[in-house]
Amino acid sequence: MHGARSLLKRGQKMPDKMSSGFCKTCEKQSAIVKAGTNHILHLLLTVLCCGWWLPLWALITISNASNDYKCSSCGLPVKKQDNELTIGFVLLALTGILILFAMFGMK
Repeated sequence: MHGARSLLKRGQKMPDKMSSGFCKTCEKQSAIVKAGTNHILHLLLTVLCCGWWLPLWALITISNASNDYKCSSCGLPVKKQDNELTIGFVLLALTGILILFAMFGMK
């Protein structure tokens, strides 16, 4: 992790996803970073708010998933295919199902 931290400028937070990609602006292969969603925090907020936080969690997750990676040198967007099924979507779906069962479950 020490090497990854040295690639970031001072004052930047550690990114959630880090990879390697070609930056057309820098014209070189460089480290690319992408912000992610703190799913544990959103799960706790959803439970504490009795499910009312779930739509916000969904919007934040979708918004973060659609963001591009950024070059760690110049900060400009870099296209990268990111077709993985994230744990966030799985947690989001499971939380929604649990809330539906709690609301409309057997009495």
